[in-house]
Amino acid sequence: MLKLENEKLTQQRIKAIHLKQIYLLALKKGTISRQQVRQALRLSPPSSSALVDELLERGVLAENGLSEASGRGRPSIALQIRSSHFVIPVISLTADGFDAFLFDVRTNLLEQTHLFLDFSQSVHSDGVTRLPPEVFSAPLLQWLDAVKRRWTPLILLLSLSGSIADGYFSSSAFQFYVPDRFVSILEKEGRLPVLVGNTASYFAYGEKQYHPDDPDFIYLFIDDGVGAGILHNGLIFGDGLMWAGEIGHISIDCQGRPCICGGRGCLEQYVSIPAIVRDAGMSFSQVCDSFQAGEEKAVALITEKAVQLAVGINNALTMHPTEHIIIGGKITDLGDSFLSILAQQIRTVGMRRRMDHVSVEFAANNHHGDVFGALWNYIEHTLEIDDITE
Repeated sequence: MLKLENEKLTQQRIKAIHLKQIYLLALKKGTISRQQVRQALRLSPPSSSALVDELLERGVLAENGLSEASGRGRPSIALQIRSSHFVIPVISLTADGFDAFLFDVRTNLLEQTHLFLDFSQSVHSDGVTRLPPEVFSAPLLQWLDAVKRRWTPLILLLSLSGSIADGYFSSSAFQFYVPDRFVSILEKEGRLPVLVGNTASYFAYGEKQYHPDDPDFIYLFIDDGVGAGILHNGLIFGDGLMWAGEIGHISIDCQGRPCICGGRGCLEQYVSIPAIVRDAGMSFSQVCDSFQAGEEKAVALITEKAVQLAVGINNALTMHPTEHIIIGGKITDLGDSFLSILAQQIRTVGMRRRMDHVSVEFAANNHHGDVFGALWNYIEHTLEIDDITE
């Protein structure tokens, strides 16, 4: 829930925060009663009732029969978020385009589709694909046009595996560059605000929903690349887009393998899925099968990867201490045996006073968790009740 920590807040802003609190309460519980609103907001019955009435009048809430009685009291009117024409599009970048999702204001999934990028107009050099911003934004604009024929989108949320700096979006995982003008193109031609975030950061925020009592952890996303989302005091650390979670580019060997970032020995060059496949000389599914079957070469290789990852984790915790590491991405296909080996290796590297207290686990939501995180990050921190008033 939002907290009223600033004593200088105006009465109008305090009211807006209370309205948002009621919306979030209804969103997470499904249905609520006026009594639950009073208890959650700790307001007098007249004050909380006036807020509920306003949300009913504004078309944000709707009455939905009677709720179950508590104790000896009579059943009360159940309240829920009203279905409306407002929707929230969320986009997740993939190697060949975008996974597109459409949610209503009750977080129900209305539509899911895949949008392919046209690489025929791209330029390839030094193993990197360079895309014009108009090409990058084209499938998104086409999809948004179709969405607008049926609904009213509030914003466009983008989950991107990479970072924006020096006028470019770059993805070492998918190895392409796009001028960052694509954001302004989307905002202008799509006639929508655009909120861009890093995939790993959004994965981390999505995991927050499964760890409500743990406001500080690092989420490692190990797939085509290696990224990290850092949750600090329940919020995404940094701007969620730049360098705060670039653990994949922490060097574990300064004379090691060259990386697309310009450095050497980056963690991503050793423990990403492409790196494991290259070192194993077989597909990743074959690596998993061999490792889980206990084949000596596969076990030795994955143990080496666990050592390298443990070193990378130690380096990351030197800069941002935490006692909880969550791992997601395709790496989790290696199963619990890999997690056990990694936990053992964490106990052998780095500063013992720090590393001995570190726990590591697999992500609770490893399937489009970044979309889930982007949606909830927007709803909890950006969405205003005025945005969804009928």
